[in-house]
Amino acid sequence: MVQRKKPEARDAILVGAFRLFSSKGYAATTLTDIAREGRMSTGNVYIYFGSKLEILYAIYDPWLRARVDALERELAEIKSPSRRIRRLLCALWRDIPAEENGFLNNIMQAISAAGPSEGYRSTLVRWFEKRIAAIIIEALPPNRRARLKRARIAHVLIMAFDGFGSLLMPFGFRRWPREVRLSPAPKQPRCCFSWALYFFPARCMGWR
Repeated sequence: MVQRKKPEARDAILVGAFRLFSSKGYAATTLTDIAREGRMSTGNVYIYFGSKLEILYAIYDPWLRARVDALERELAEIKSPSRRIRRLLCALWRDIPAEENGFLNNIMQAISAAGPSEGYRSTLVRWFEKRIAAIIIEALPPNRRARLKRARIAHVLIMAFDGFGSLLMPFGFRRWPREVRLSPAPKQPRCCFSWALYFFPARCMGWR
């Protein structure tokens, strides 16, 4: 007899897993931990999800989409194209990776530890790249758009997004200043982040 799935049980698994991933990290969290947090047996967890990675994706997908939607609404209120791109970089390379105690780091841990049978889902990454590309293209002067399309700059930014999420969080990423000046160029930048905030918008806009 097939056991009937209950939405509240699935929600309890996701809420508990999110709490554990945010506090302990993906690698240190087990399915037994998640079951205990959701007040059910490990066997019951498998009724709803086939693996810990599947649970993480069920959390991460709506988590990331909600942040991209909110970022797009915020950027739509910024009239200056250069400031819009700078704000995009701040969100991608600092704010989103720092949210929820560095929750993004969990997806990096999961991908690096996933076995061949678990697989890697590229659907969300392709969606993310397409949305970021559209934001960048809209902010550029017409004569710069074709060049940036060929360069697949959104793909490069997302690779950096993944890198900041996996590497920089343990080194005090959340302590970086919220605003970094765009001009003049920093003479002695404290990190690559401040250089990128200056030179990437400048190159995109055709300033130098």
